[in-house]
Amino acid sequence: MIRAFSDFRAFSGLIFRIVREQKLGIGLGTKPLNSRQTAAFCSQLKALLAAGLPLLAALKILKCHAQAGRLISEGEQLSRALRGILPDLACGAIGAAEQVGALEDCLARLAAHYEHQAETHEKLIGSLIYPLFVLLLSVGSLFGLIFFILPGMNELFVDLNTPLPALTAGILNVSELLARGWIAWLIASVAVLVIVALMVRRQPLQTERAILRAPVVGRFYRQEQVVQVLGTLGTLLRGGTPIREALQLTADSLRSVVYRQVIGSVGSAVEQGTALGAALGLTGSFPEEAIQLIAVGEGSGQLAEMLASAADFQIKQREFQLKRLTTLLEPALTLAVGGVVALIVVAMFLPLINMISSLQ
Repeated sequence: MIRAFSDFRAFSGLIFRIVREQKLGIGLGTKPLNSRQTAAFCSQLKALLAAGLPLLAALKILKCHAQAGRLISEGEQLSRALRGILPDLACGAIGAAEQVGALEDCLARLAAHYEHQAETHEKLIGSLIYPLFVLLLSVGSLFGLIFFILPGMNELFVDLNTPLPALTAGILNVSELLARGWIAWLIASVAVLVIVALMVRRQPLQTERAILRAPVVGRFYRQEQVVQVLGTLGTLLRGGTPIREALQLTADSLRSVVYRQVIGSVGSAVEQGTALGAALGLTGSFPEEAIQLIAVGEGSGQLAEMLASAADFQIKQREFQLKRLTTLLEPALTLAVGGVVALIVVAMFLPLINMISSLQ
């Protein structure tokens, strides 16, 4: 027992150390850091380098991946050594900054970029928490009514041997069907989820196009991709990355298959001499106001700043639209569930009301 307890303590200590290192933004394994961790890493590395520490010593202080320190000690570039630790976009930007000797400025911009990206995603998730909570609570209430309350009411009506109104009989029949076949419904639901997951995995392009065509979800998904493209391009161009390389790095950093193809076509058009704003406009995948800002930036020599402004404008638009949607969604869900519950309650009381009326 003592040995088992010591083994458990060692195992729990290992788990605690892994969780602590992940919170500090330390790369473990080959999975890249997330946005918040990347922002912390870039900010801390920039501060250490600005204090005059050598790069290898700074990485040791940050407890970066041992493989990265070994590669740098062997003369490898920082951008190559950090492959698999930082996102591809950050590695590409660091590589471009190393060539022009602007590593500290690049790290500061990357820290701001990923910090802003993390805050945007957290706001997006936070605004959806309450509607999802209301939805789950509503589904749970309906589940309790269908599987626990209505079967008891059905037995009561059978004992009373009273004729049931059509509404009451219909609701009780549906409840009985769901209660008896819940295993079949569960298996069918899991099968549908598995089929959808396989379709998403095997046909990502068709799935994403279907999402983009969706009325509400498609609009927010499109805005998310536009924000990521414009913000990433602005960050890279502000750091001195050539536009063709910046477009390639942006495409590589996108999870969207559709927008990756779009940025690839934009890069080809830019290589042939087309202006960036015109090339983005030809795709039909970017809003007109963003294209106009980009065109103004190209004409005034402030393309990176205008890209950042266009991304900020899209973020504010998305936040406003999402706030309006959640403001409307919360009472709509409440009213819908309240209406269903009220309908069930009325249906259960109708036979009792009829019995009382007949007795009088």
